[in-house]
Amino acid sequence: GNYVQQDEGTLSIQIGAGLNQDMVNIFGDATLGGTLNVTLSNAFDIGLGHSFDILYASMVYGSFDNLLFPIFNGMTFDIAYDLNTVRLTVVNAVPVPAAAWLFGSGVVALMGIARRRKAA
Repeated sequence: GNYVQQDEGTLSIQIGAGLNQDMVNIFGDATLGGTLNVTLSNAFDIGLGHSFDILYASMVYGSFDNLLFPIFNGMTFDIAYDLNTVRLTVVNAVPVPAAAWLFGSGVVALMGIARRRKAA
């Protein structure tokens, strides 16, 4: 049948080594909303770029409104939706370009403050 997750619903998924990984296999359509809560079930070797299919359906509609992902060894998950699969991929917890942008913005702001003080 079909799977419909309302806004107040939560889907909890555990990611682990081998057969310790949860996957929802729907023999119909999936309409997503609410919260996705991902946890790690046990310690295992997980690295950047590893992907985990967590949901399969005939068609996937919508997306989760709230994502609760663990941070482990400086990594976390990114989510991707396609026509019939929801996939988690391991990524850096703070993407390097975003961190560089934040640092650069702070430096520019401090330079602006220093100029104002010098001019006054």
